Amino acid sequence: MAEISLSSRDLSGDRRDAWSGAETPSPCGGSGGRPVGRSSMKKFVGVIVCLVPLTAYAQQTYTNEDLRKFSVPGAYTNQDLKKMPPVQVVGKAGPSAAAAPVETVDSRPYQMRLDLLLEQRLIVQAQLDWTNEEIEKAYSFYDKGPDGYPWPGYLSKTRGFIQYLQMQISVVDARIGNVEEEAYRAGAILETR
Repeated sequence: MAEISLSSRDLSGDRRDAWSGAETPSPCGGSGGRPVGRSSMKKFVGVIVCLVPLTAYAQQTYTNEDLRKFSVPGAYTNQDLKKMPPVQVVGKAGPSAAAAPVETVDSRPYQMRLDLLLEQRLIVQAQLDWTNEEIEKAYSFYDKGPDGYPWPGYLSKTRGFIQYLQMQISVVDARIGNVEEEAYRAGAILETR
């Protein structure tokens, strides 16, 4: 059996037979040409079929006589707009834009609740910060007290307490959001400090 050698020359697109090295005839006549097959003809015909109606409708223009054939409810023509009275664009506001009377809402109860919740959050946050500083001291070689407190393992012993403090902060934040939302609905203006 003869050994088949495929070189880059055989795969380069030349119309040569890989077995014998002889050139095979091209269906379109030229040696380097591409054959026109059924799939490329289908694509070409499909493009032509789609573009011919598009070009026919693209050249069509409408005139005012054509618009009379259509009846679109609520559509205006230029003549309809010319018949309407002019509208003021710049100047004094019309009578429909009269200012509504503003009701004053007492914001003191909302402000007191907000202040108490902010103070509670500050206390819980301070406790959490102090606990985290003690954990850093426990794993430091330089920040130990005279008796070695806090001891190694302080993080594992206080992990539940830290999670509790983080949960408390989340609860207080949610309650602060509720108070702010209630005050907004009532129309009260709160001071955030």
